[in-house]
Amino acid sequence: MQILIDLRYATPPLVNVIWFLLVASQNDSAFDLLSDSLPVSTSILVFFALFVAIKLMGIFLYFSVEIPLTPHPVCLRARGFSIAFFISLLASIFLPSSVFLVTYLFIVVTVPWHNKLFHQFICFLRLFAITIQAIGQHNHEIPAQAPPTPPPQVLELQV
Repeated sequence: MQILIDLRYATPPLVNVIWFLLVASQNDSAFDLLSDSLPVSTSILVFFALFVAIKLMGIFLYFSVEIPLTPHPVCLRARGFSIAFFISLLASIFLPSSVFLVTYLFIVVTVPWHNKLFHQFICFLRLFAITIQAIGQHNHEIPAQAPPTPPPQVLELQV
């Protein structure tokens, strides 16, 4: 029996930790990682980390690196677009660490059912679209009202 670990799912926690460290280094001067080295702005490091995250996302969205726990060769496979990995990468960038860990664990635990869940989501979207189309379009026109006639003007003449 061959047991494989997909290394794609190890990158979102790493991206989240790097992102957390870079944000923390910007907010706290005591946590500055570059205090004794060259005067490099931490914003450059943030952009570099985002660049690396985008490159990892581009590579790992389509390719998986599987490392066996049993004595077998390492596999590099093109598996197609992985929605779960894409969502976990977005969550690692935009969510704080505590919320990300809960989201990430949910994504990893539900991996065997992603195809079924995705199929149910597509069915829900189709039913929603059919329901929206079934709702009749009602056009109510308000008839134009004639402007009110002004009261007659009466002139009183005195002789």
